[in-house]
Amino acid sequence: REHSIQVEKTLALLGRAPTEPARLVRNMLSAYGRAEAVVFGREGVNDAVDRVVQGAAEARQAVHSAREAAGV
Repeated sequence: REHSIQVEKTLALLGRAPTEPARLVRNMLSAYGRAEAVVFGREGVNDAVDRVVQGAAEARQAVHSAREAAGV
């Protein structure tokens, strides 16, 4: 996490801001990592994985909608 923050600060100094889709993907992957840490090695993991997959699908749709709205 600290490295990600440092990279973001460096990119900001260079005048390169992350795009909206990049931010959405970063948030989704962060949530996936937290979910994976919670469920790893536990009973009922398949249900949790299904929820993560559903969240990823929703994030993908949000990125698609954002791109469409931006005309990209």
